Amino acid sequence: MTKQYNNELKGVFFKNDDKASEQHPDYKGSATVGGVDYFMDAWVNTADSGRKYMSVKFKEKTGRNVQAPAPANAPRAQQRPAQAQAPRQSTGTKFDEMDDDIPWN
Repeated sequence: MTKQYNNELKGVFFKNDDKASEQHPDYKGSATVGGVDYFMDAWVNTADSGRKYMSVKFKEKTGRNVQAPAPANAPRAQQRPAQAQAPRQSTGTKFDEMDDDIPWN
């Protein structure tokens, strides 16, 4: 009988023994996030300080590239198009004075 595992928020990397150029990843693997399976590629780099780190790229197993949302401090033109919003109505509280630009949808 095959065991069933909960792989949510888990992944694995394997050394890329087929690396033929510097553009190819040093490690390849897969992960599951939000019930979606992803391929992962990782490159080992060295920062100016000499400290080693890994940069990682995710690609949905359906073949689409995964695009991260624009950072909250990015200019509006670089952010994802917002959905049409109804004008805000005042509730007469201090919350009306708060900036309601939330960096997630």
